[in-house]
Amino acid sequence: MMDQLEKRLSQVEIITIYLGNKCNFDCNYCDRGYIESIGNQALARGTADEIYEFFKYVKRKQGNVQYISFHGGEPLLFARRIDHIMGWLAPMANEMGWSIGITTNGSLVKENEWLFKRWAGHIKATISYDFMFQEENRDKLDVVEMAEVLNKYSPKWKWQTVIPIDDPRAFSMDYIKELVNTCYKTD
Repeated sequence: MMDQLEKRLSQVEIITIYLGNKCNFDCNYCDRGYIESIGNQALARGTADEIYEFFKYVKRKQGNVQYISFHGGEPLLFARRIDHIMGWLAPMANEMGWSIGITTNGSLVKENEWLFKRWAGHIKATISYDFMFQEENRDKLDVVEMAEVLNKYSPKWKWQTVIPIDDPRAFSMDYIKELVNTCYKTD
């Protein structure tokens, strides 16, 4: 008979590894105020080792897990921690058929090219980008430079955008053009 933990685990499809709340941007829609009020959080190396034990348990139970995701604040601020975790996670994910992803603002991709090169074929990147609103919310990002790294080492990467529904420009043809043009020049 399945215990409660096993039953709940059998329903889990995605496991997120939250690396910390530190970010190099301060987007106006982000919950940074709340994040700052709880203080700086970061996944310690010891905790990363405990996560390994958790994943060994998940693997033994052969549940429904399909996807492992690195999130943060900005996960690439924790690139060395990701590398440490990937040392044991990548072989386990290959054996179990799990996909591994990272959601990043993209600004540190070039700086951390070594990570994408080392784990080429293992990490699927999602770039959270503001398209027409990028410079209002974040520092300018050289999307072509970023895309060159991802096209080489994470070829199934994709875009994600936050649409400010309180701004009518988000539903304009200008926004759609910026979105399409950015995708086109990074393909």
